Amino acid sequence: MQNKKMSYVGFTLVEMMVTVAIIGILAAIAIPSYQEHVEKTNLAYAQSEMSEAATFFKSEMVKKPGYFENDIKTEGKLKTEADKIIDSEIRGKYDFNVSFITRSPADAYKVGFRAYAVPKNSGYRYAAWADSRGANYACIGNNRAANIAAAKAFQTTSPCVVK
Repeated sequence: MQNKKMSYVGFTLVEMMVTVAIIGILAAIAIPSYQEHVEKTNLAYAQSEMSEAATFFKSEMVKKPGYFENDIKTEGKLKTEADKIIDSEIRGKYDFNVSFITRSPADAYKVGFRAYAVPKNSGYRYAAWADSRGANYACIGNNRAANIAAAKAFQTTSPCVVK
């Protein structure tokens, strides 16, 4: 009788554990990086939409300069139009606020437009704001609450940077 040596084909348990560990480490690095990239892309899209709304406002100012004087209905209509410009997909990710700049607190004549976008999703931490003069800031600090507060205050210093 001859002794036959059995030959096994496949992976050992150690090889399989090393492979799983490597995949886990790569996933731990790649997933947060990917999520941050997606958030920055969405923020850029929100900024683009706010710039488009600002352009709309500027064109309305040029077409009908006297139309904005002391007219609350006009302000409501313009806010509605600006809201229509902003895509519904990005509205699902950010809360947008549109406001008008007046010559003075006592004077209701509109001379400009401002908008900010703050994240709805607690996983997002970046915010942004834009105005009709062409300013476009992204608030991209590490603190979500500070980014939101800075965008709502139309801050031009850290954590907000020109984009």
